[in-house]
Amino acid sequence: MMLSEAKELFFEACSVILADPNAGEGQLTEMFSQIYDNWDWASDIFEPDEDLIHRISDYNEWRKNGSGEDPGQLMEELAYLAFRRLQGHNRIRSYQSFSSQHDLIISGTDPKWGLLMRKLRLPPDKGTIVVEAKNLKGRLTDDQFSRLCSTIENKFDGQCHLGVVFSRMGATGFPKRSSDAETKPKRTRSLRDALATQVIFHAKTGKYVVVLDDYDIQLLTQPGALPRILEAKIGDVEEACGLPLDFNEDWVEIDLPPHLSKYDYEESKTSR
Repeated sequence: MMLSEAKELFFEACSVILADPNAGEGQLTEMFSQIYDNWDWASDIFEPDEDLIHRISDYNEWRKNGSGEDPGQLMEELAYLAFRRLQGHNRIRSYQSFSSQHDLIISGTDPKWGLLMRKLRLPPDKGTIVVEAKNLKGRLTDDQFSRLCSTIENKFDGQCHLGVVFSRMGATGFPKRSSDAETKPKRTRSLRDALATQVIFHAKTGKYVVVLDDYDIQLLTQPGALPRILEAKIGDVEEACGLPLDFNEDWVEIDLPPHLSKYDYEESKTSR
């Protein structure tokens, strides 16, 4: 729904109230619900600009030809330029998590930021988002995913309920798309690696850590894309927590390695 159409419906509802103070509550509720349901809130909150579109084009060129871009800095720029376009934020800070990587902390107090928090089912009083960007050759490992979970839980415990990782290859344990054209990967009922950590972390803390991969990055040139992506990925975590899933780590019991078994042998001798 265009803004002009929303205004037209709103004024129509107001005119009903003015013309008939006894207008039925159901009638008014239906009119305002129509405004809300048809309002394209995501496009109102996120509109990509030329900087973001240009850098995504550079990113695609880098993927094809391996141009002279610094891969890590390129991914950091994409993350920054995307979250900068979220309406309602009033501050984007950077913190150095390890090595020379600069990660982001985004927060806001504007009503549009509050709307985003409600749409993402996040506590409005803990409306900080922590973002990491990793341009890896492979998938994000469980250790790397767990590190962000730990950061959110320990460093930003009173502020943050959402962590976002930009990782073009996704993360271990997450289902893969069979092709670039597949809009949604096949759902898995087996939990392992980073996917298991994601679900366990949410079940334990009520917080979310989601991963934006190459397919998601391509979508960021579209109005409304970022909040829609976050909403869908948060929904996937909640759905996974409600499913009867199998934890599959392929654990195999083996004998102790020599550098440990020697202690077991010494202990067995002294216990006789």
